Amino acid sequence: LAPYHFEETSTASLEALSCGTPCVLTEQCDVPFLMEYQAGKICQFNHTELYNAIHEVLTSSKEQYEIVCKKLIEDHFIWNEVGQRLNVILLKCVKKG
Repeated sequence: LAPYHFEETSTASLEALSCGTPCVLTEQCDVPFLMEYQAGKICQFNHTELYNAIHEVLTSSKEQYEIVCKKLIEDHFIWNEVGQRLNVILLKCVKKG
């Protein structure tokens, strides 16, 4: 569950996803691809929306979430993937400079 203040790609959320645990995040905290993979919920920071999002996650299939959460991490956040993306960005910077 993400905080109210802005946080770019919460490390705690990534750790939870890597364990197969879905995340409920507010709009102030982003995890790229979360909604694309359906690995949790994003809602506004108010009691009703938070309650509904948490309730939906807790009453959904744990096995389904476990698969998609781990897949999101494997596809986008393992070191090799992150390193390759960073390498492409750095090479573009060197070529422009």
